[in-house]
Amino acid sequence: MKKKLFDVLTIGGATFAMFFGAGNLLFPPSVGANLGEQWEMGAFGFCITSLGLSFLAILGVIISGKDFSGIADKVGKRFSLLLATTVILLIGPFLAIPRTAATTFEIGVQPLTSSVEGWWISIIYFGLVVFFCINPKNIIDKIGKFLTPFLVVSLLLIIGKAFISSEPISSDIAASEAFLTGFKEGYQTLDAMAGIVFTTIIISALRSKGYVSNQMKFKMTLFSGGLAIGLLAFVYWGLSFYGASFDLSSNPETSRADILVTLVNSSLGRTGLYIFAIAVSAACFTTAIGLTSTVCLFFSKMFNGKVSYKLLVVVVSVLGAILSVTGVDNIVMFSGPVLELLYPTIIVLIFLNLFGDKVPANIHKGMVTSTLLFSVVLMFENLSGVTTMFSSVHENLPFAEIGLSWLVPAFVGGLAGVLLSKLRLFRVQ
Repeated sequence: MKKKLFDVLTIGGATFAMFFGAGNLLFPPSVGANLGEQWEMGAFGFCITSLGLSFLAILGVIISGKDFSGIADKVGKRFSLLLATTVILLIGPFLAIPRTAATTFEIGVQPLTSSVEGWWISIIYFGLVVFFCINPKNIIDKIGKFLTPFLVVSLLLIIGKAFISSEPISSDIAASEAFLTGFKEGYQTLDAMAGIVFTTIIISALRSKGYVSNQMKFKMTLFSGGLAIGLLAFVYWGLSFYGASFDLSSNPETSRADILVTLVNSSLGRTGLYIFAIAVSAACFTTAIGLTSTVCLFFSKMFNGKVSYKLLVVVVSVLGAILSVTGVDNIVMFSGPVLELLYPTIIVLIFLNLFGDKVPANIHKGMVTSTLLFSVVLMFENLSGVTTMFSSVHENLPFAEIGLSWLVPAFVGGLAGVLLSKLRLFRVQ
């Protein structure tokens, strides 16, 4: 019993730390700053889409009995592998991993000193990533036992000071509008995508600790994931309250990073900036470790061990170091639209996998195909700026105001999949 409790604490703490990247540190205060006294409804909406989808993503992969590369197998094994590879490259070495190092430098280091060059930080940063990732069996333990405490303590100091000295700005925003604002912000974190990716490393950690049956893996994931979600909810709630004391009226265009840096500096002074630097660095670093390990495990398995995991760790880290100082912004410009294109499809697959084998393949194919096609057309319009007849259709679909206009096409596609399968059966008879 003690071992299980310790494992839940370790894995849950590590899961919390991996999910809590720099973006997760910056989004909630921005929600609070935009909503003032209605920050609670905004935080509630934020948690539903950010945390709810993340938890369902983990459960969906566990229930499927596969790693995340197999969640679209019912659509087609080649499609599933292509989708997984695209996601892992975008959310890993071509976007999120180098971005964590760049964010550490820009938000964690530069406010304290301008004498340190960014490439030095990247070399040290990714050298530590290699050190922590080189043995995949101990990664969860390293994060849970050593890095998570740094992150939690620094966050508690920031949030604790907020509750002592902060007071929300008055606001005339309606509660329903505040909820929708938080809901949309939580959706934009793309945390569900991180959820399906991080499940690989969680499953690997559970197996190494002796939890091999699907029942035990599901139970341990439920408890450790619940702990992680609880910690994240507490932190999001506290940071949203902190942001609610920031007056945006003088400069509505204030960036998310500037909101939090200004709050920390005004309430905690120079010492607060050091605490903030630790929080940002720990948040980015734990995410980088989780992503690097997951990427390398994925490709090591894809190549049947012909390319060693350790070599992949070095390659991904070197690539991350180069991109973090030379071209991250350009890559984000490319990667962002592609991630937005794939995100609705990923969410559809998460919900379908929650039902295991109860949902037939034709529904998988119909829902995924229609969602993906709808997202492709929408992305084309957004990038090209060309307005077509599709624009008016899209804008008038249910849930379009909260960014979920793809829901109707998804259900229509699922229905089409059922009808087509019945027609085929009729013809065979």
